[in-house]
Amino acid sequence: METMCAKSFLYTKANYSTNIKQPQPFKMSGYYPLTYIINFDSAAQTYSISIDNLKSH
Repeated sequence: METMCAKSFLYTKANYSTNIKQPQPFKMSGYYPLTYIINFDSAAQTYSISIDNLKSH
């Protein structure tokens, strides 16, 4: 998964999160993210874009 979003979305200063569809079966063991999150910090006027909630498979 690539953490990217449109610049027009960032101009909205909105927060967003969604679950990431998990592959079945997993080709390799490892940690896979369950959540994609975009958060806007209004005090710092910055965004953080992350993949979170890693689960071992």
